[in-house]
Amino acid sequence: MHRKYETLFILRPDLPTETFDRIKTKLTEAVERDGGHTITYMDWGKRKLAYPIRSYPKGNYVYYRYLGTGEIVKELERQLRMTDESLRYMTVVLAQRIDAATFDFEGDRKDIYPFAAKPREGAPEGGHGFDMPGDDGGYGMARVGVGERGPSPEATTDVPSADTTTDTEN
Repeated sequence: MHRKYETLFILRPDLPTETFDRIKTKLTEAVERDGGHTITYMDWGKRKLAYPIRSYPKGNYVYYRYLGTGEIVKELERQLRMTDESLRYMTVVLAQRIDAATFDFEGDRKDIYPFAAKPREGAPEGGHGFDMPGDDGGYGMARVGVGERGPSPEATTDVPSADTTTDTEN
């Protein structure tokens, strides 16, 4: 039995394509060599960091989802620690007791969205179809009802105003 893991790591922003390919090959081989299975490996692109890491204000985010054991995670994190191109990494267990023979790899890939971006309803098949920064000025989330907000239903209840007086004050 395997567990489903995801590892998100940040690489230096100034890396050439050959280095990206070398790191991808090294990590996927480490997972598969020890009996794991790669679900997806996605380059989420260059993003501004919340704070500089090793004096880099930006980093390349990479998302890796796989099936494996705790030993595979140890080896993968050791590889990332030993790589000078890696700035940060984080691994999370997503599911326990996964049987690789019956696991739906394609179905699982469809549920992965970078930075909480969800597919837009009615998105064209050929386009990326995600609400991402730059698409209508959002920040990774869909702009639902912006500019159409009125008073909330709670704000329209009858509340006496402060300037009303009662008969008991005299």
